[in-house]
Amino acid sequence: MRTAHPAMVPPCTRVEDTVLDLIQIAPSFDDAYAWIGRAVGRRRTTAERIRQAMDARKMRWRRELTLALGEAGDGVLSVLEYRYVHRVEGPHGLPAARRQVRIRQRTRNKYLDNLYQEYGVCSELDGTAAHPADEQWRDKRRDNANLVDGIVTLRFGFADLGDRRCQTAADVAAVLRLRGWTGVAHPCSRPACALRHAVS
Repeated sequence: MRTAHPAMVPPCTRVEDTVLDLIQIAPSFDDAYAWIGRAVGRRRTTAERIRQAMDARKMRWRRELTLALGEAGDGVLSVLEYRYVHRVEGPHGLPAARRQVRIRQRTRNKYLDNLYQEYGVCSELDGTAAHPADEQWRDKRRDNANLVDGIVTLRFGFADLGDRRCQTAADVAAVLRLRGWTGVAHPCSRPACALRHAVS
């Protein structure tokens, strides 16, 4: 059941209902999740408000959306970040990073996608839309500033979270171990997992 926004003129639906409408016509779950990430990341609404609106509707991907909304509430605000959690961290037994961590660099606040704060390791995720070529120097300056503050930055893109996801997990695990992590990453269910070969 859609509800009208209480203050908008002319009348329009609430942000949460608009997001759910867009999810219903999304061609894939990645596209659906992108709508959640945009709405929550731009602070137009919250994951909890979307979940409440979803309770009153019949939705496809309901189970996946319920899990995704919980993660969006924890700062997983893009398809890349969602893939990082579900293809790199979780399946390979890596520790859970803190998401969208605000840090002070020089005179302004910056947000780090995934910060393993205890180990001083940051995993940044670069999509073409969010990080066009003309803005890549800004990212490099931020990486340099992170290093001055004792934070090592690893940077990954779509390919690193797709076919190369196991190697990405191996790389993150290796850097975490160098920085003091005593845990052990494990292979995922893929037969060709890079970590499978590392432990065999």
